[in-house]
Amino acid sequence: MRVEIVTPEAVLFAGPADEFVARSSAGEYTVMDHHADFVTDAVPGMVTVRVGSVSTEYCNHGGFVQVGKDPATGETLVTLLASVAECVADVDAERARKALADAEAALADPNCDEITRADALAARARAELRLRVTLAH
Repeated sequence: MRVEIVTPEAVLFAGPADEFVARSSAGEYTVMDHHADFVTDAVPGMVTVRVGSVSTEYCNHGGFVQVGKDPATGETLVTLLASVAECVADVDAERARKALADAEAALADPNCDEITRADALAARARAELRLRVTLAH
């Protein structure tokens, strides 16, 4: 099986894997070799890629997952297209705390317009997720 985790900025992971674990709006699921094809949303949360006995966790902030067959090789191909994602080991908790405080400050501003409010809500959700995953490790 091959797994790809792709954001607009970078390919975070591309290679063989034994297991891919993520969450959709329908719940958590695991993909292994020879899995049935499907497309689903990827809700914010942890994504785990296991290669042998080594698991790497990613903080995913939303996107889409497609499971299908690689046209070139016929092997199972899992592709996560994430709007924002990062390896949990790279999450900076102090930066996340600052982003959370900045978002809360923007939301507390009575003159906050709709666009600023939407941006602040998204920033708050990203910061909260980053803090949750750092506390879990």
